[in-house]
Amino acid sequence: MINVYFNSLVLAGILIVAHFLLVILMMRKVIRNKFSPLVIHFTSGIAMLVLLYCSSKYILNFDPWLVFTLFVFSSGSFFFLFGVVYKSLSLRFLLLSSLNDKKLLLSELNALVTKNSFTERTQILIDMGLALKVEKGFMISPKGKLIAERILRIRHIFGIKTTGLY
Repeated sequence: MINVYFNSLVLAGILIVAHFLLVILMMRKVIRNKFSPLVIHFTSGIAMLVLLYCSSKYILNFDPWLVFTLFVFSSGSFFFLFGVVYKSLSLRFLLLSSLNDKKLLLSELNALVTKNSFTERTQILIDMGLALKVEKGFMISPKGKLIAERILRIRHIFGIKTTGLY
């Protein structure tokens, strides 16, 4: 029985490392800027699960559910960590501060980071049909109002009053 768990841990480790390396390779070299990071992570994850399925046909001495569970947890954690460093405004502030030898005023950092991010996000909302550009700014669309109400219901279920992000 110990051999089954050991084999399962080894196979899970191999799949996790292969997923990690495949995502990095695809993000840096192969399909850079052609697909969203979500698509890249998802595609790599599916490829690893296909490998797991094929392994179950040829390697009999492991627990496929244990390997699956470890892989899904690890790849989910990896994607979460990637998301944190990919879009974090706080990290953008720190990176800009570290790249400049001179001191940056808070207003300069705000202009460099927050304004661009806000502009990008409002454009995404408009493109998705969740917001409308009006004469003096923006207005939530009916579709946006429906999505906002759903998010508020989900936040209420989890007892989230504020995220503390802004």
